[in-house]
Formats: sequence, C-alpha cells, structure tokens
Amino acid sequence: MILRALLLSLVGLALPVMGHADALARASLAGLSGSERLRQFSIGQALLQHRGDPRIARAMQASLQQSGFYHTGSGPSVLSRSVRIDPVLAYDANINGGFLNDRFDIFGLSFDVDPTRRALPGVVGGALGSGQMRLAYAEGRYLDLRGSVEAVYSPQHRIGRGRAGFEGCARNHLQGWSFADLCVTAARSWRRLSTSTTSGVSLSFARLHAANASEHEFTTGVTRSFLNGTPQDSVSMGWKAVWNRAVTSLELTMAAPIAGETAMRQRVQGSVGWLWQGRPVRMGMWHQRAAGGMLLGVARTDRVSGISLSAQARPNMTVEVMHQVTRSSVSLFDENRIGVNLRFDLSRR
Repeated sequence: MILRALLLSLVGLALPVMGHADALARASLAGLSGSERLRQFSIGQALLQHRGDPRIARAMQASLQQSGFYHTGSGPSVLSRSVRIDPVLAYDANINGGFLNDRFDIFGLSFDVDPTRRALPGVVGGALGSGQMRLAYAEGRYLDLRGSVEAVYSPQHRIGRGRAGFEGCARNHLQGWSFADLCVTAARSWRRLSTSTTSGVSLSFARLHAANASEHEFTTGVTRSFLNGTPQDSVSMGWKAVWNRAVTSLELTMAAPIAGETAMRQRVQGSVGWLWQGRPVRMGMWHQRAAGGMLLGVARTDRVSGISLSAQARPNMTVEVMHQVTRSSVSLFDENRIGVNLRFDLSRR
C-alpha cells in the first residue's frame, strides 16, 4: 500500500515536467549528490519518461527494495551488510594535534610556543576498516547501522593517529515523498597531543520535489551534540538538487553558544559535482564562525574558510586536495593549511 502510494505521488509530481530535458541524464548524475533518496527520486522520474526501459525499472525496484518498501514480515529483515578494509594515504598538516604557529602576540607581547607542542606535518599511511548493516522493520522503514576505524602512521615522525566512529539511524517513510530520520552518532579521535570525543542525537525531515528539468531534496533538522561531554544544540537547513549536467548542495547550520568555550556558532557549506570524461569531480566550499572562550583575557573568535576539489583518478581511487584558512582574534590559532588525500575503494574494479 505504501509503495503504491509512493509511485502514484511520483506520477503526480512528474506531470508538469514531462516533455522537458531527459530525466535519464539526471538519474545517472544523482548518485553524486550523496543522497540515496534523491537518487531514488531521480530514477523514478526517468522511469516515467522511459516506461519501456527494463534497466530503469530494475534500478528503481532495487532502490525501493533497499529502502524497505518490499518488507512484509512481522520481524526485522536484513537488507544489506558489508565489511571492508581500504588503504589510507594522505598528507596531514597536523599529525600530532599541536599548534601550527610557533609564536603569537597579545597586548604587544610575543610568546613562543613550546617546541614539543607544535604541529608535525607529513605523509601518513595506514588502513580504514568500515562496516554497515541495514535492517528493515516496517514497509519503507529501516535501521541504518555504520561503523569505522582508521589508524595511520608517519614513518618520518614515528607517530600515528587514529579515530573510530559509529552512526545508527532509523529512517522512516511518512507519506508521498516525505521522510523523517532519527540518528545517534559517536566518534573518538586520538593524536599524540589531543584526544576528543563527540556524540549526538538528531531528528531531521526531508521532502523531495520535481521542478522544471531538475529534482530537489529539502531537509531541516535539530541536533543535540556533545563535545567531550559538553552539550550544544543546533538547527540546520539543507538543499540538494540534480540538474542536467551537475548536482549541487547547500547547507546552513546555526548553533547555540557554550559558556566559556570556543564553539561553532554558524556554518554554511556548499558543493557542486559533475562528470568529466565519465569520472566524478566535486568542488566544495565552506565558511564557519566560532566564538566563546578567552585566552589571557582576550575574547576568542575564529573564522574558517575552505575549498576542496576531488576527482576520480582511477575507478577505485579518488584524489582530494583541500585548502583551509583560519583567522582568529588570538593569533595563536591562525592557520593556513593544505591537505591531500588519496581515497581508495577496493570493492570497485
């Protein structure tokens, strides 16, 4: 019943755009958006324009099956599960979690940073292990469980760093192309000079819509996060779209202050992705303002801006370069860092 209503609503949304640019091209691009639902919606639009194409019908059926729309049992059923290990190779400007600056000025006085507390840059290599399981518990509703562990080492400095994370989400179809998600997350990172623990609970809503030669996903959500045990509330709004030759995203987050600590207050980020010679390319930009806390009587405010570019060099390897600049009211925290990452996917050949 839910599956039938979902497909009927898709027909209603698609009627205004029939006869315009081919939705098949957009469906092939939708995977670059990072949204499974937007990809599913775009495939549905293509199916309506190419009703006799069995390949699109099979793709839509597989997508709906992975979203739990064919679940009929009274108990949970496994939709998918996987475990994988991939190599990691990257240039890290701050392997040990130290300060990037060796000196800072306050009230006309200069202070030197302890050499043992300075950041150590260099190449790191190691492995990333990850696993996921998806369990349907009702028609159009499922649990998404994901976990990862990463460990890398720098032969130059003879130090390493690591991180581990977990995410569990209950993803729920409401009606038509409206959805609600409840998620919990937890992560911990280790560096020689710093260790951090983060966790959070979030509730978000999504609505998908077809416009003239494009598909869109609008989201809004609230989050309570914890950084080393300190709570912070935030709200966010997001928009993702699939166009004829590109995918775009835009997200705005606003967070409450934390007394006595420097914490993110506003963040805006956007991205655009496209295919170049059949291979995905993605460019992202972000700006963030953090405020709160003091150092030697000076109120601290940080403004962070960055840009990244990633491209698939080979079917199982993506190269990403990043440049990020931090301007702080306390010069100790000024940063200008560059990062290079090689991401491998050994499951692809």
